Amino acid sequence: MTLSDSFSLSLNKKLIISFILVSIIPLSVVALFTFELTQNSLTERITNQFESEAKFRTEFVKNIWKSRLEQISFLADEISINPVFATGMSHGENNDELNEMLQKNIEHVWPELQGGTNHDRPYDFLVIDKTGKIITSKHKLTKNDFSQDPIFVRGLEEKFYTFEYDQTNQNPMLVIVSPVLGQKDNRQFVLGVLIVKRDMTSVNKIMEDRSNLGTTGETYLVNGDKLIITGSRFIKDAAFNIKVDTLPVKECFEKHKSMSAIYPDYRGIPVFGVSQCESNLGFILLAEIDASEMYLPVLNIKNQYLLIGIITAGIVGFISFLIATRISNPIVKLTQVSHDVSEGKLDVKIEDVKSKDEIGTLYRAFKEMMTNLNFHITKIKDLNEELENANLDLKKKDKIKDEFIRVAAHELRTPIQPILGFISLARNGKIKNDEAINGILYHARNLKQLANNILDVSHIESGMLSCKMERFQINKLIQEVVDSTKSEVDPDIVIETKLDRDISINGDRFRLSQVLNNIIQNSIKFTKKGKITIQTEILPQQNKIEISISDTGPGIPVDILGTVFDKFVTKSVQEGTEHGSGLGLYISKAILSAHNGEIFASNNDDKGAKFTILLPL
Repeated sequence: MTLSDSFSLSLNKKLIISFILVSIIPLSVVALFTFELTQNSLTERITNQFESEAKFRTEFVKNIWKSRLEQISFLADEISINPVFATGMSHGENNDELNEMLQKNIEHVWPELQGGTNHDRPYDFLVIDKTGKIITSKHKLTKNDFSQDPIFVRGLEEKFYTFEYDQTNQNPMLVIVSPVLGQKDNRQFVLGVLIVKRDMTSVNKIMEDRSNLGTTGETYLVNGDKLIITGSRFIKDAAFNIKVDTLPVKECFEKHKSMSAIYPDYRGIPVFGVSQCESNLGFILLAEIDASEMYLPVLNIKNQYLLIGIITAGIVGFISFLIATRISNPIVKLTQVSHDVSEGKLDVKIEDVKSKDEIGTLYRAFKEMMTNLNFHITKIKDLNEELENANLDLKKKDKIKDEFIRVAAHELRTPIQPILGFISLARNGKIKNDEAINGILYHARNLKQLANNILDVSHIESGMLSCKMERFQINKLIQEVVDSTKSEVDPDIVIETKLDRDISINGDRFRLSQVLNNIIQNSIKFTKKGKITIQTEILPQQNKIEISISDTGPGIPVDILGTVFDKFVTKSVQEGTEHGSGLGLYISKAILSAHNGEIFASNNDDKGAKFTILLPL
């Protein structure tokens, strides 16, 4: 056997294996994808079906019990306006004459109590006065004082229904309770409580209906004590005897949530269940089906795909043998192509095969060339990207530097010149030293504030303005800023605050006090005589708080009103008023933007300027 024959034999076997794998893998992927789709589709269909059943049956049950509650409430109202109740107040418990009078009144108002079908009929009723003493009842009772009974106590406040297991009747009962109200001088007052017990036959029929629930599906109700209050298809006499501490019951009565999931039921068997939580009404409805029944169609599909896969593998193996034999010889000749690729002929299409045969030799030669080429191309791209990023960074820093220098040169001259003037006057003896020191101190403070403003502008322009966020009382902060400025205010200026209820907001106390101080100082500067008003208003619909600062000064000139928050925008609005650096409002707007807030400037209708701040709650 020649070397060529050895290669051909090796390649032939590999082709057969490859053909089989190429056929089986896609089939497996399709099978897995189909299983997943089928399972998801089945889960979605069962979920929708059981959710629909759960919601429908829950609403049906709620409507029945709501109707019962309305009937009892109506009956209680009838009792309250009938002299029977007042008569009963003096007759005592189980008075036959009173009971007969009350029964006739009940029959008149609610014929179903006496007539109608035998199922779901009222089993018992009690009329109790507001002290807890029984006026009358359908059956003889040993208990006469209900003053401490929780159902009676709650019944004095509201109408409701609950559930209990009647030991005498050996049946679960729906207990419907309503206060009995009297009316005098157009005012209602509580006379007592009416309690009616009914069996749950109609509700049990709804729960026992197996339509759309499959072979193992069921629906049942569980109360707040986690006890089944309707029947079970698997356990006889389950009502008030079986405790259900499953996942959906916990989710309902602990977190007040409905859900759908796979979990062990009260029998310990995995089921797929959908819950309809009505924790506020004291129950949860569960619709469940055994998980084994739910996923039975998926198991059948898996078995079918396994059989198809085995047959397909055999057919593909036979066909691949025939094809491999035909194509192995031409592939051997392709070994020579690797030399052309290594010399730079990149237009040759090469399959990516890791092998030691001729195809492997061809692949390695091509891979070596492509690796070198890709390495250099990648390196060039990385260098270009680094250069571009460095260039952009330099431009950004250069722009910030130029802006900072321009601001410093433009603004620092203003306070320095008066300082030099005071020094010169004091040295020549033209003014007293105290006067010079006060003037120098005033302009030095302005210089310090200007330096801080220039630094803030630098941070804003470079995107480095930082805010330390915390929760604090906004009204308290406003009052602190106002108190700190009152000592600097001329006696002819009154600062008034009209603050809404105090609330907490999330923000940087220092930065927001800087904003408030900037605007209040502006108002003080331009208001020689009059009033400055700081007012807050909570806007619940917008989830914001509005802070307005208005003064009675000359107002903002119309020609700068639209650009008042830009850098270096300022103008003297009256004789003898210093115009400032024009940075305070620009910085204030940037700080508020960092808080997702807004600021607006306007002139009042009568006189003065107004600044409005909006901050999220």
